[in-house]
Amino acid sequence: MTTTEPLPRSYLDARRLADPSIRMRVVTRGDAAVLPEDPHDLAPVRGAAGPRSPRSLARHWSFLARSRRSNAFAADYDVLRRGTTHVEGILREVAVGTSEGTITGVVAAVEFAWHRRARRTVADANTRLLQTEVPPVGSRVHLWLGTDGAVVVMQLAAGAPAGSEPVAAPVGIGDQLAVLARLRADGSLSEAEFAAAKRQLLE
Repeated sequence: MTTTEPLPRSYLDARRLADPSIRMRVVTRGDAAVLPEDPHDLAPVRGAAGPRSPRSLARHWSFLARSRRSNAFAADYDVLRRGTTHVEGILREVAVGTSEGTITGVVAAVEFAWHRRARRTVADANTRLLQTEVPPVGSRVHLWLGTDGAVVVMQLAAGAPAGSEPVAAPVGIGDQLAVLARLRADGSLSEAEFAAAKRQLLE
């Protein structure tokens, strides 16, 4: 599913735009560019109470359906890992669901390129995160696409946890040119080296 619609402010409304066929995961440990060894990290099966009412009966059958899909996903996982194409995208929008100050779900709108065409897709994941671990807008996203170009798996690196070293702000081109100028002024760079470095920076 590809959508150009912006995410609503409401988390529940944003979830309605999510493609249910995409397995999305926010990676708090490890490399988001690498698929996990255990397929159940992407297809968790959660327990459910036995049916006691029409509503709980519906939840029960919904749980069984999710279990079967997860088991089928796990059985075909090796084929998936060999038969998908890994591409990178950019996180453009994010919506979160919260409960008692803890993140319980994330909806991500991601833009990426496939066969030189820009695409945008939305996926969601039930996950427990700290507020600081929500992936920041503009961060890199890893996607695995099937042969038809459909997104199968999406992984995002979590934001920095509380207490970690702050991330340095991006250095602008003007700042880098100033550094090059100082290096030329103190003789660390020749005129030719300065010109080459400046040209490379502005390309």
